[in-house]
Amino acid sequence: MFDIFKRIGHFLWHIIIKREVISFRLQKKFKTYGKLACILNPIVEIDGCEYIEIGDNTKINKYVRLQCYKTNNQNSGKIQIGKNCYIGYRFTVLSGPEGVVEIGDDVLIASDVMISNENHGMNPESELSYSNQPLSVKNVSIGNGCWLGEKVCVLPGVNIGERTIIGAGSVVTRDIPPFCIAVGNPAKVIKKYNFETHRWDNVQ
Repeated sequence: MFDIFKRIGHFLWHIIIKREVISFRLQKKFKTYGKLACILNPIVEIDGCEYIEIGDNTKINKYVRLQCYKTNNQNSGKIQIGKNCYIGYRFTVLSGPEGVVEIGDDVLIASDVMISNENHGMNPESELSYSNQPLSVKNVSIGNGCWLGEKVCVLPGVNIGERTIIGAGSVVTRDIPPFCIAVGNPAKVIKKYNFETHRWDNVQ
């Protein structure tokens, strides 16, 4: 019963009174829009709501851009964001045709973070401009409990293991194991958590 009143209060305060979150009408277009989830206004762009899942109690701050692309002969990309996530300002996720960007539960993401599973063609001999060449798509996965710092970029094909930390300004171009700290461009692992000593060990 308490949960019902909490949800009603959340709806009245944030949507009806303050109007600081996206409308109930837009929320209903998502494939899944979890209990007590909220996306703050204003948004930059949300395309393909029916292919986007937002978990319970996840907050996404202002100026978000979520885009799922598709072609005439391919299924749309998908975006899956877990429960209890906190996501900062100007968050961008791009998911190309047939691809998935999956973000686990309890993930902390700072502002100005970009995650993409797609890239434009890169053939300089093609008559087509780069913007018109077919997209290449490789799935992206962010594990449970990760922390992505300010201005991190996660590029196609990357899998980041659970509870890993990515330092501010890093560009992640390859897989990062769980329970690690990675920094730089391209991001490299500099520490790994040692469960025997309960400390972060330097990685040579």
